[in-house]
Amino acid sequence: MKDKKRKKFRELWIDNEKEATLRLADNFSTRLLGLMFKREIDYPLLFKIPQRFNSPSRSAIHTCFMLVEIIAVFIDENNEVFEIARLKPWKYYKPKKSAKYVIEFNEEDYFKCKLKIGDRIKIKKYPE
Repeated sequence: MKDKKRKKFRELWIDNEKEATLRLADNFSTRLLGLMFKREIDYPLLFKIPQRFNSPSRSAIHTCFMLVEIIAVFIDENNEVFEIARLKPWKYYKPKKSAKYVIEFNEEDYFKCKLKIGDRIKIKKYPE
């Protein structure tokens, strides 16, 4: 993998076990585009929510222009999973509280990593 592309990936860890490799959406354009227009999702997408947007409405997501169903996992400032939602295309979802991260999965990748409410996660840089 080219060095520039490597910087756009992170690893999801739970209890000292790597659970998934995530693609990072950490700027306006990558968060805006997200998974829109994709017929298949070949990677979970990690949205890093700017903390200056610290409110549930700023952590809300939509599935407009998405072609597949997703499972969204909301993670708080303590790196704890606090909410999980299954969303069909053309839906809007606002979590109960502000999120630090949101991870969007296809169903297969979500069930592989066994995330559940209350899990404490670690996000690590992709190995060099």
